[in-house]
Amino acid sequence: MSSGWAIDTVIGIIPTQIATSLALKGDDSPAILAATSTGLLYVYRDMSGWQVETVANSGLVGGDRVIAVDGADRVHVAYADSAGRMTHAYRDGDGWHAQVIDASSMAGASWSMALDGQDLPHIAYVDTASSTLKVANKDGSGWHVETVGGAQDWPVSLALNSAGDPSVGYVQVGIRYAYRDGGGWHIEAVTSFSGPPLTLSMARAASGQAAMMVKGEFWQRTAAGWQQVDGAGCGPFGSLALDDPGYPHIACFGYFDGYYNQEGLIYATAPSDFANGYWLTQRLATPDRGFFFVDANHGWAVGMHSAVFSPGGKLYRTVDGGVSWEQVYDNGDLGHPRSVGQVYFVDPLQGWIVGSRARYDICHGLFIAHTGDGGETWTDQYVSPCDAPSTATAAAVPDQATTFPGSFLWFLDSQHGWLSANGETIYRTVDGGQNWQVFATSRYLYSIVRFVNPTNGFAVGPTDAGNLALLRTADGGVTWSEVSLLPVGSEAIWASSDGTRLWTVGQNGQISRSTNGGESWTPAASPTTNNLERVQFSNDERGFAAGENGVVLRTVNGGATWSLLAAGATADVTALAAPPSGQVWIYAAGLRRSFDNGASWQQLPYVAGDAGSMHMGTTSVGWAATGSRVMRMTGPGGYWADMPGTTGARAVDAVDHLRVWALSDTLLQRSVDGGITWASINLVGVREARDLVFVDATRGWMVAQSNQIVAGCPDYDEQIYRTTDGGQTWTPLLTETVPWRCESHLSQVVFVDANHGWVVGRGLLLRTSDGGLSWTAVDTTASLYSFVDFIDAQRGWRVLRDMMDYDSLQRTSDGGATWQKVLVTPTFFVPGFKVVDFFNANEGWVAGEEGLVWYTKDGGVTWSHTSFSDYSLVDMHALTAGQAWFAGQNGFIGRFSATEPGGCWATPTPRPPYTGIPAADGTVDQQIGHCMDDAYVRLDTQEFLFDANVVRMGARLDGAAPYAAGFLFRDLHIPRNANISNATMRLEWHYQDGTPVAVTLAGDLQGNAGDFRPDGWQPQLRRRTVARVPWTITSTLGGVVTSPDISALIEELVAQSDWQPGNSLAILIDPSTTSRRYISWRAFDINPSQSAQLLLSYNTSAEPTATPTTTATPTKTHFVTPTASETVTLTPTGTPTLRPSLTSTATAPPTATPTATPRRYMRYLPLVVSR
Repeated sequence: MSSGWAIDTVIGIIPTQIATSLALKGDDSPAILAATSTGLLYVYRDMSGWQVETVANSGLVGGDRVIAVDGADRVHVAYADSAGRMTHAYRDGDGWHAQVIDASSMAGASWSMALDGQDLPHIAYVDTASSTLKVANKDGSGWHVETVGGAQDWPVSLALNSAGDPSVGYVQVGIRYAYRDGGGWHIEAVTSFSGPPLTLSMARAASGQAAMMVKGEFWQRTAAGWQQVDGAGCGPFGSLALDDPGYPHIACFGYFDGYYNQEGLIYATAPSDFANGYWLTQRLATPDRGFFFVDANHGWAVGMHSAVFSPGGKLYRTVDGGVSWEQVYDNGDLGHPRSVGQVYFVDPLQGWIVGSRARYDICHGLFIAHTGDGGETWTDQYVSPCDAPSTATAAAVPDQATTFPGSFLWFLDSQHGWLSANGETIYRTVDGGQNWQVFATSRYLYSIVRFVNPTNGFAVGPTDAGNLALLRTADGGVTWSEVSLLPVGSEAIWASSDGTRLWTVGQNGQISRSTNGGESWTPAASPTTNNLERVQFSNDERGFAAGENGVVLRTVNGGATWSLLAAGATADVTALAAPPSGQVWIYAAGLRRSFDNGASWQQLPYVAGDAGSMHMGTTSVGWAATGSRVMRMTGPGGYWADMPGTTGARAVDAVDHLRVWALSDTLLQRSVDGGITWASINLVGVREARDLVFVDATRGWMVAQSNQIVAGCPDYDEQIYRTTDGGQTWTPLLTETVPWRCESHLSQVVFVDANHGWVVGRGLLLRTSDGGLSWTAVDTTASLYSFVDFIDAQRGWRVLRDMMDYDSLQRTSDGGATWQKVLVTPTFFVPGFKVVDFFNANEGWVAGEEGLVWYTKDGGVTWSHTSFSDYSLVDMHALTAGQAWFAGQNGFIGRFSATEPGGCWATPTPRPPYTGIPAADGTVDQQIGHCMDDAYVRLDTQEFLFDANVVRMGARLDGAAPYAAGFLFRDLHIPRNANISNATMRLEWHYQDGTPVAVTLAGDLQGNAGDFRPDGWQPQLRRRTVARVPWTITSTLGGVVTSPDISALIEELVAQSDWQPGNSLAILIDPSTTSRRYISWRAFDINPSQSAQLLLSYNTSAEPTATPTTTATPTKTHFVTPTASETVTLTPTGTPTLRPSLTSTATAPPTATPTATPRRYMRYLPLVVSR
C-alpha cells in the first residue's frame, strides 16, 4: 500500500485464508469477520489489544460486507453455514445468536449485508439460478426481495445511505454501481476488466460519499464520476469501511507493494490529517544547487534529500530574489519516488523539470513535467517506460551555466525544447512538451550548450581520443558534427544568442573565446589562477565566470577583458545564475546576490544542514542542534536563528527558556542567559559524547564513549556520566566491569526525576532508581534500533526496529521489564518509526521516515496520523497538551498546534487592486494594519521578530546588540512622482533603556513593498533609498512621539518606475554605531490602535522639496550592517542626509506583480484512524 497507511498485523499467517469483512463500532474501532480453515472468526480490538472469537466451526464469508454493528454496539454477521444456507447472527452480552434466513435456495458465492437506521438487516446477493442481482430487506413482517438486474456470480457489496436506500457494487462485464432512490434503481459503470476481482468492497459515509475497493485499488465517486485514488492496494479478499467524515479503513489478507506480501490479516487506515489542528513549517533548509533565475525576483533551484528510499532532488521556488524559498513539487512516496534533476523556465510562469523516477526499486526511468503557473501545479508530459534512458541524477545537478556534464535540458522558447538523456538519446518537442520525439544521437553528448533556433544548436561531447569537442547540429539534434576541439582544461562553456560567439573557462583560471561559431579559439587574459568551473552571460557583452575559493570574474566587452569582483565568498562557487535583468547570483556555501551586475554583493539568508536534537524550554523559546550551529526559536512566531558563538551539536537539552546545554563529541556548550552568551566545557576523558539530559539547573547525565579501553574489550569504554554542577564536571558512573561497557553503543539517556532513569544501547535497556549509582539491565531483547520515552518511573514507550526491519511502537507499565506492541509497520517499504514522545499517560506522538507522524490521546488505543512533510523526522518535543515540535532532515522544523497558535500566522487577505484616480493634491493618514507590518531584527544574532508586542530601534548592551526595524504602510493612494511636502511617523512609546539612541531612517526601495513575514524580506535585507534621515534621541521620551520629517524618503519611493497608487511602502530604521541604547515602540500585536501611523501631504503641481544633502559619494544600494568605523553626519531634525557608506546611482530592479502568499497554517478536517 502507498506510504501513509498505518498497517497493523492482527494475527499471523493462517492456513487457507479465505475472506474477511470489516465494520466499525461506535468508537470507530474495527470489527472483523474472517473465514479461515479453522472456522468463522470474529476479531476485534480493545484496550488490551486484538481479541479473537469463534462464531461457527465452519462457514463461508460470502463477500465483503457481511458484518455490521448496530446502534447498541451489537455485532451482526451474515454467512453461509455448513449446509450452504444463508444465516444471520448477532452478538450481545450473552454471546452469539444465529438464525437461518433462506433455506430454500443458494445465494451464490457472494452476498453483502448492511443495517438501516432501525438496525434492520438488508442483504444483496446474486441468485445463481437466474444470474440476477437481488436485494432483500427485513421489517416487522419478514423478508422482502426485489430484483435489480443481471449479474455475474462474483463479489457483491451493499451499502445504505442515511435514509436506508441501498446501493450495490457488483460484477456484470466489469464493475457496476447500482443505487435506489425515489425513481427506482439506477446503474453506473465504474471500471472494466477481465477476470473475477479478488476484492470488491463498497462503502458509503454518513455524508453519502461512495467508495469502492476493487482488486486492491481504492476508487471514489465524485461529481465527475468514479475515479481511482490509490493504485497500490490491499491483498485479496479485502473489505472497506468509511468513517463519518469519509476516511477509509481496510482489512485484508496481505497487501501489494510491487509484489504480494502474505502477512496474515492486515488492518489499514488511510493517510489523514489531525482533527482541527494547525501544521506550521517553521524552518527549512535553503536549496544548494541547480539555480535558475528569469528576472530579479523569480527563480527556482534544486535541493537534496538523502534518506534511504526517499526522493532525492527537491524543487524550490523564490519570488523575492532568493531571500526565501518554498518547495513546489511533490516527489512522490517510498513506493513511487521521484528526484528532480534540472529545471528550465522561459518566463516567470512557463517551465519544465526533468528527473528520474522509480517504482519499488524495480522500475526506473525519467519523467518530464510542465507548469504554466510558475510551479504551483505540475503536469507530466512524458514518463518513460521502465529502464528507459534516464537523465543525470540530482547528485550532479548543473546550474544555468553549462558545465561537463552540464545542461541536459534546454528550451529555446515556450515551444521548442531538447533533453539529452545519458548522452545517447535526445528528447525533442516543438509544441511546448505536448509531444516529445525520442531518437538516438549520432554522437555521444556530455551536455547541450545552446540552441539558437529550432534546427541549429551546440553541444559538448568526447572524441575517440578522449578530448572535449564542440559539436553542432543543423537538423534539430538528430545528427551532430564536430566543430573544433575545446581548449585544453576547459570546464564550462557558454554561447551567445546567435551562436557566433562562444566562451570557455577552466583549469588554472584559463579563459578562451571564439567569434566564429567555435571554429577557432583565442585565449583571454585571466586575473586568477584558480580553477574556473562556471560561466554565463546575461547578454552578448556582459558575462561572469566563477570557480574555486569564491573567485568571481566579470567582462563587459564580450570576453575581451575580465576583472575580478569582490563577491565576499571564500568557498568554491558551485552555482552561477545571471539573467538578462542585471542581477547575479552565486552559490558558495550560501547564496549571494548582486543587484548591480556584480559591483556589490549581499549574503542572502542561508539555512544549512539537517536539524537534529531539539528541546522546547517554553512554547515561545526552543532549541535545536545542527551540524554547524545551535539554533534558538524565539517569539510566538516561531522564527529559528543560528546562535553566534556556538558550534555544531548532536544533542541539546534545556530546563527553561534561559538554561540550555548543547553536546558534541568532546565539547559541552552551556548558556544560562537564553543564548546571549555561551560557555564551552571540554569533556575530559570523553571520546564521543552521544546524548545528555538535565532534570534541573545542576543535575544531569550523559552517555558517551570514553577514551579508555576496558580489559578484554576490543573497543573503547561505553560510559554513563553524571554532573551535579550544571555540567562543569562529570563523574563516570560505571566503575565495575559489566557486559554493557563493551561495544553496546550507548545512545540515549532519559530521566524523569533525580532518581529514575534509563539508558538505551544496542540491544540493551538499562534502568536506575538511585540517580545512576547502580544500573540494571531490564531488557536485552531489542535488536537493532530503539528510542525510549518515559513519563514516570513505570510508564513508558519505545520505538524498535528488529532484525527483519519491522518497526514497532511498544508500551511498558513496569519500568521497561516487559513491553506490549501498540503499532507495527509490516515491512521495510512502509515508512518506519524513529522517535516517540508522550506528554502524559494519554497524549503522545510517534514520528519517523518520510515525515509521518502518529498522534494518540488515549494512551495508544486509537491513533491519528499524517505525513507532515516528506523529510524524515529525527526528534520531537511534546511540550504541552496539543503542542508538539518536530525536527528532521533538510533543516526541517515544524510545529503542530491543536488550537490556532498565538502570534502572527496568516498573511493578510490581498486587497483588490486600486483602480481609482487619487486626488492631485491630498493627504494620507495610514496606520499599520497587520501583525506582519512591523518587525525588528537583532542584527548580531539575526534574530527576527515580526509578531512581537514591540518594535525596537537602536542598540543595547552598549551597542553590542544592534537592531534593524521596519514599518509597512499599505494601500497608499499617492500619485506617481508626487511632491511630498511633509511626512512623519507617529509612534507610541513603550520602553526606553537610556540614551543616546541614534538611528538612520530610509525607505524600502521597492515600488510595492512586502510584509515582514519570516519567509519574506526581513528589514536588514531590503535595499535602501539614497535619501536618509538621521534621528538621535538624547532624552527619555514618553507617550506619542513624532519622527523627523521623512518626505525625502517617500518622494524617492513614489518616483520609482514601478510605483502606482494603491501600493505599499516600508520605512526602515538602521542603528548607528553611536547608538548605545534602544527604544521600544508599541507594535500592532500589543494594540492595533497604538501601532505606527504615517501622516503626509502631497501635491503634483508644487516645486519639489529640497534635495537631501549628502556626505559621501554614492557607492551601494543594499544595506550593510554598520561597522565600528562608520560615522554619520548628524543634521537638524527633518533635514535628510545620506548615510556615507550606503549610497547608490543604480536603478532599482524590476519588481514582480504581487502574488498571493500561502497561508502560514493549514486547517484540516476531523479524522481519527488506525484504531
